[in-house]
Amino acid sequence: MPFNTLLLTCLSPKTSFQQQGSGVFIEPQSGESILVFSIDQGAGEFNKIVRQILNLGDEPICDLIVYYAKDSKKVICFVELKGQGSGVTRAIKQITTTYDGFKRSLKGSTIGQHCQRLKIVWKAYIFHHGGSPSNIKKLCMEKLEREFKKGNYKICSDRDLGKFLRD
Repeated sequence: MPFNTLLLTCLSPKTSFQQQGSGVFIEPQSGESILVFSIDQGAGEFNKIVRQILNLGDEPICDLIVYYAKDSKKVICFVELKGQGSGVTRAIKQITTTYDGFKRSLKGSTIGQHCQRLKIVWKAYIFHHGGSPSNIKKLCMEKLEREFKKGNYKICSDRDLGKFLRD
């Protein structure tokens, strides 16, 4: 089960994350539950464990998986941070491979069935320092829309991830 392993290996005690000058935060509001899992931790043991449970091998993975819940709303969001000049196309690849691996790991499991019944909302968030580049290939955006549906993905320079999770 991915969440069992993520809780033991990747759970962050914070609701913010910084990496090489880029970062996101979530300011918890009353009644919200927020769990931030830092899954791309270099080449260490935890990274190997995450790759193993998601069955990803050497494929690129995103930086964070964020679980958000308030009342009946439940969101699982895949987050990638990119600095100035970094590739948004690569960020999309990192998010989609992680998402695909995560969904595969749930397939056929009791938790996977609960995700369907609970109507989990799957989201993707790419923080791109300096704003959303205008030259993003149409195919890349179409891939995000196919995977996450309209309104459930965002590429921007807004560090406040909370607004996106609550929408």
